[in-house]
Amino acid sequence: MNRPIHKHFEIEIELLSPLVINSGEQLSPLTDYFVEDKTDYSILHYVDRQKLMDQLSLDEKLFQRYQNEVSTINVNKPSANRILNKILEEKLLLVSSGKKATYYGGNTTQLSAIIKSNGLPYIPGSSIKGAIKNAFLYHWLVITEKGKRELSKFVINNKAILKNSINKVSQLTFEVNQLNEKERELRRQKKKLSKKEINLKRKLNESIRKEGKNWNKTFLNFEDFIHINAFSTPTQKGILKQPSGNLSIKDAPSFSFDRIAVATLKRSHLTKDGWDVGLQEYIQSNSVTRTTISFNTSELDWEKANRHSEFGKILYKPSNLSGLFQVFQSFYKDMKDIQQQFGLDIPDPDLAPNETILFLGSGKGIYRNTILMAIKKEYDRLDLNFKNDFLPIMFPKAKKNDTFPVTCSHIKKQPLGWVKITDKTGIYE
Repeated sequence: MNRPIHKHFEIEIELLSPLVINSGEQLSPLTDYFVEDKTDYSILHYVDRQKLMDQLSLDEKLFQRYQNEVSTINVNKPSANRILNKILEEKLLLVSSGKKATYYGGNTTQLSAIIKSNGLPYIPGSSIKGAIKNAFLYHWLVITEKGKRELSKFVINNKAILKNSINKVSQLTFEVNQLNEKERELRRQKKKLSKKEINLKRKLNESIRKEGKNWNKTFLNFEDFIHINAFSTPTQKGILKQPSGNLSIKDAPSFSFDRIAVATLKRSHLTKDGWDVGLQEYIQSNSVTRTTISFNTSELDWEKANRHSEFGKILYKPSNLSGLFQVFQSFYKDMKDIQQQFGLDIPDPDLAPNETILFLGSGKGIYRNTILMAIKKEYDRLDLNFKNDFLPIMFPKAKKNDTFPVTCSHIKKQPLGWVKITDKTGIYE
């Protein structure tokens, strides 16, 4: 008999740092929000557009002024700062929707909005599942024997290829820079490069791009290879079975609206001054929610596929989530070491046996960055020079002193996306 296997674990999620899972929506200081500055703090008000139109329709001069400002102002320039305050003056608060957020930003520019359901912030189950798979991918590469073997093979097999490619790009770049310098000098003399030199510069740049494309193809093939090997198991019919398909996570219940705050998202750089990315909505730390992690399979599936997969073996724990929690901890430890280089306030709580830390809401590039973290770790283990012998072809625009990662995003010196997970169902000895 092929009996079903169902495991359900209720988990509590506590935010240890600001959480950003963007919706892709951009809010404008001309139509969507304004900031009310108090003596010691500021409040962001979300605009009710109907109320705004009502106020403008009542005053023709006000409407004309608003139209003139809207048609000329760039919402990402300083001229957009507190623009509704300047136009509406004493009528400003009349256009508020009543929804507010604590404001830690500077100038009012376009504001990146987080994902919401029925107007309230929440954590999608897909984001939690993606974070789990990302942490496991790192675990597979740096902890499991098969993963370590494949990672080491990739580094060693491509060492000479990379070195040759980097040397070639370095020489090509040197020649391009010489032509660029000559072009700048000629411009000062109101002259131009010859057609032959222009064609040479174009061919040199094409060769540089070709080297980058060739390596990027190699890296993409490795990405695909490790995804298949980390998460899939071939069945007797040759079909790839993914135990992650048996993992389901419900969307977490929404947080209250007052858990939203707005601040300037900053990006720190290891070797030079950082910069402001822009205004960002986020869910504040110390916010708490719950959801359910479920693992659903059958005895037949387990015997044929899932039990042969590292991911499947970690998921299938009869009494708790300890296997997953160990995976999260190895990723957290190495990620914490990296982020501390940027001088950020990294959460480091004492954890009970049924608690762990997970990294959430990290964007589309997280899988690639995670693989790069593992490659750098392997370069360090083999006493190879990751900065000189890998980065230049992966990131051709990186400066000579740059390493990986070269930047890190944060809000008020707090890294984004660290949450504490507590298993409320499992049994821990």
